[in-house]
Amino acid sequence: MKERKQYKIDADEFLLLNTEARINPEVASRRPFVTERDIARYYSLLSFIARNIDISKEEFILICDSYNGVIPSKSDPLLYARVFSLNIEDNIKLNKADERFAVEGKTLLEKIEKMSIAERLCLLDAIEMFFVKKPEIQFDTFQEFYQNLIKLNSQN
Repeated sequence: MKERKQYKIDADEFLLLNTEARINPEVASRRPFVTERDIARYYSLLSFIARNIDISKEEFILICDSYNGVIPSKSDPLLYARVFSLNIEDNIKLNKADERFAVEGKTLLEKIEKMSIAERLCLLDAIEMFFVKKPEIQFDTFQEFYQNLIKLNSQN
Protein backbone atom coordinates (compact mmCIF):
# COMPACT_ATOMS: atom_id res chain seq x y z
CA MET A 1 0.00 0.00 0.00
CA LYS A 2 1.27 3.44 -0.93
CA GLU A 3 2.17 5.95 1.72
CA ARG A 4 -0.68 8.32 2.52
CA LYS A 5 -0.07 12.04 2.29
CA GLN A 6 -1.84 14.85 4.05
CA TYR A 7 -2.87 18.03 2.29
CA LYS A 8 -3.95 21.31 3.77
CA ILE A 9 -6.45 23.42 1.87
CA ASP A 10 -7.62 26.96 2.40
CA ALA A 11 -11.34 26.65 1.82
CA ASP A 12 -13.35 29.56 0.54
CA GLU A 13 -16.96 30.11 1.61
CA PHE A 14 -18.39 27.94 -1.18
CA LEU A 15 -16.18 25.00 -0.24
CA LEU A 16 -16.80 25.47 3.48
CA LEU A 17 -20.59 25.62 3.09
CA ASN A 18 -20.65 22.54 0.89
CA THR A 19 -18.32 20.56 3.13
CA GLU A 20 -20.15 21.52 6.32
CA ALA A 21 -23.49 20.57 4.73
CA ARG A 22 -22.16 17.00 4.48
CA ILE A 23 -20.87 16.70 8.04
CA ASN A 24 -22.83 15.67 11.07
CA PRO A 25 -22.18 18.51 13.56
CA GLU A 26 -21.90 15.95 16.37
CA VAL A 27 -18.95 14.32 14.60
CA ALA A 28 -16.98 17.31 13.27
CA SER A 29 -13.79 15.25 13.44
CA ARG A 30 -15.01 13.54 10.27
CA ARG A 31 -14.28 16.67 8.21
CA PRO A 32 -11.04 15.20 6.67
CA PHE A 33 -12.88 11.97 5.80
CA VAL A 34 -15.74 13.85 4.12
CA THR A 35 -13.34 16.08 2.20
CA GLU A 36 -11.28 13.08 1.06
CA ARG A 37 -14.43 11.18 0.05
CA ASP A 38 -15.75 14.15 -1.94
CA ILE A 39 -12.45 14.63 -3.76
CA ALA A 40 -12.39 10.91 -4.62
CA ARG A 41 -15.92 11.24 -6.02
CA TYR A 42 -14.88 14.28 -8.05
CA TYR A 43 -11.87 12.51 -9.59
CA SER A 44 -13.97 9.43 -10.31
CA LEU A 45 -16.53 11.61 -12.03
CA LEU A 46 -13.83 13.31 -14.13
CA SER A 47 -12.48 9.92 -15.23
CA PHE A 48 -15.97 8.80 -16.19
CA ILE A 49 -16.66 12.01 -18.11
CA ALA A 50 -13.29 11.82 -19.91
CA ARG A 51 -14.33 8.52 -21.51
CA ASN A 52 -17.07 10.34 -23.43
CA ILE A 53 -15.05 13.28 -24.75
CA ASP A 54 -14.38 12.52 -28.39
CA ILE A 55 -11.52 14.73 -29.54
CA SER A 56 -8.29 13.84 -31.29
CA LYS A 57 -4.77 14.37 -30.01
CA GLU A 58 -4.36 17.33 -32.36
CA GLU A 59 -7.62 18.91 -31.19
CA PHE A 60 -6.63 18.46 -27.56
CA ILE A 61 -3.20 20.01 -28.15
CA LEU A 62 -4.83 22.97 -29.94
CA ILE A 63 -7.12 23.41 -26.94
CA CYS A 64 -4.14 23.25 -24.57
CA ASP A 65 -2.26 25.77 -26.73
CA SER A 66 -5.28 28.08 -26.47
CA TYR A 67 -5.03 27.96 -22.67
CA ASN A 68 -1.24 28.24 -22.43
CA GLY A 69 -0.59 30.88 -19.75
CA VAL A 70 -4.25 31.13 -18.72
CA ILE A 71 -4.92 30.40 -15.06
CA PRO A 72 -8.65 29.80 -14.54
CA SER A 73 -9.93 31.28 -11.32
CA LYS A 74 -11.02 28.83 -8.67
CA SER A 75 -13.73 31.24 -7.57
CA ASP A 76 -16.02 30.63 -10.56
CA PRO A 77 -15.19 27.44 -12.46
CA LEU A 78 -18.65 27.36 -14.03
CA LEU A 79 -18.00 30.70 -15.70
CA TYR A 80 -14.83 29.31 -17.30
CA ALA A 81 -16.76 26.26 -18.44
CA ARG A 82 -19.47 28.43 -20.01
CA VAL A 83 -17.02 30.59 -21.97
CA PHE A 84 -14.55 27.75 -22.58
CA SER A 85 -14.57 28.02 -26.37
CA LEU A 86 -13.70 31.75 -26.48
CA ASN A 87 -9.93 31.23 -25.99
CA ILE A 88 -9.97 28.47 -28.58
CA GLU A 89 -11.93 30.57 -31.06
CA ASP A 90 -9.49 33.47 -30.59
CA ASN A 91 -6.49 31.17 -31.06
CA ILE A 92 -7.96 29.86 -34.30
CA LYS A 93 -8.89 33.30 -35.66
CA LEU A 94 -5.83 35.27 -34.53
CA ASN A 95 -3.08 32.64 -34.67
CA LYS A 96 -4.42 30.20 -37.28
CA ALA A 97 -4.05 27.44 -34.69
CA ASP A 98 -6.30 25.15 -36.71
CA GLU A 99 -3.80 25.25 -39.58
CA ARG A 100 -0.82 24.85 -37.25
CA PHE A 101 -2.26 21.73 -35.63
CA ALA A 102 -4.00 20.36 -38.77
CA VAL A 103 -7.45 20.59 -37.17
CA GLU A 104 -10.78 21.59 -38.66
CA GLY A 105 -11.36 24.62 -36.42
CA LYS A 106 -15.07 25.05 -37.10
CA THR A 107 -15.74 21.37 -36.34
CA LEU A 108 -13.78 21.57 -33.08
CA LEU A 109 -15.70 24.65 -31.95
CA GLU A 110 -18.98 22.89 -32.78
CA LYS A 111 -17.90 19.87 -30.70
CA ILE A 112 -17.07 22.12 -27.75
CA GLU A 113 -20.35 24.01 -27.99
CA LYS A 114 -22.21 20.68 -27.80
CA MET A 115 -20.27 19.62 -24.67
CA SER A 116 -21.87 19.73 -21.26
CA ILE A 117 -20.52 21.98 -18.53
CA ALA A 118 -19.10 18.84 -16.87
CA GLU A 119 -17.21 17.87 -20.03
CA ARG A 120 -15.75 21.36 -20.32
CA LEU A 121 -14.65 21.28 -16.67
CA CYS A 122 -13.04 17.91 -17.34
CA LEU A 123 -11.14 19.44 -20.26
CA LEU A 124 -10.00 22.35 -18.08
CA ASP A 125 -8.70 19.83 -15.56
CA ALA A 126 -6.90 17.90 -18.29
CA ILE A 127 -5.35 21.07 -19.72
CA GLU A 128 -3.77 21.85 -16.37
CA MET A 129 -2.40 18.32 -16.13
CA PHE A 130 -1.13 18.47 -19.72
CA PHE A 131 1.20 21.36 -18.90
CA VAL A 132 2.53 19.54 -15.85
CA LYS A 133 2.98 16.08 -17.41
CA LYS A 134 3.10 16.52 -21.21
CA PRO A 135 6.62 15.22 -21.85
CA GLU A 136 5.90 12.03 -19.94
CA ILE A 137 2.59 11.01 -21.55
CA GLN A 138 2.19 9.25 -24.88
CA PHE A 139 -1.29 9.36 -26.41
CA ASP A 140 -3.30 9.43 -29.64
CA THR A 141 -6.71 10.47 -28.29
CA PHE A 142 -7.97 12.51 -25.37
CA GLN A 143 -9.28 9.36 -23.64
CA GLU A 144 -5.85 7.77 -23.95
CA PHE A 145 -4.20 10.89 -22.52
CA TYR A 146 -6.47 10.80 -19.49
CA GLN A 147 -6.02 7.05 -18.89
CA ASN A 148 -2.23 7.25 -19.32
CA LEU A 149 -2.04 10.20 -16.95
CA ILE A 150 -3.67 8.18 -14.17
CA LYS A 151 -1.43 5.18 -14.91
CA LEU A 152 1.67 7.39 -14.84
CA ASN A 153 0.74 8.81 -11.45
CA SER A 154 0.01 5.35 -10.00
CA GLN A 155 3.56 4.27 -10.95
CA ASN A 156 5.19 7.18 -9.13
